[in-house]
Amino acid sequence: MLFEQYEDVMKAAANMPKPKSKIEVITQWDKNDLDNSLVQIPGYGVLKLGQLKENTAQKLEELANRIKKNEPKFVASKLYERHSVLMTFIKTLVRAEKDIEYMRRAGQLPGLVKREL
Repeated sequence: MLFEQYEDVMKAAANMPKPKSKIEVITQWDKNDLDNSLVQIPGYGVLKLGQLKENTAQKLEELANRIKKNEPKFVASKLYERHSVLMTFIKTLVRAEKDIEYMRRAGQLPGLVKREL
């Protein structure tokens, strides 16, 4: 009886779709305006690429203001924290840029000029 259940589980596992080898953070593309493309941020949610850029810029400006207020320990803790929101945003932006470059090279984003990563 256990052997039959094991065989059923193994057959079901063999029929499951394989995970993608390349992780994409852009979940929905807007080829006319890439800033309107939806981006999946791990542990945070989904934002438009433009919103992600604006939020990251605001967080960096806040850290710059903290430096001016002579709070370098706070800034260092936010930059070097392993699971900080800021670092997650920055990593997601880098991955999104790589996805965009991959799509451009594959010819799926015609008219988009090469961008430096």
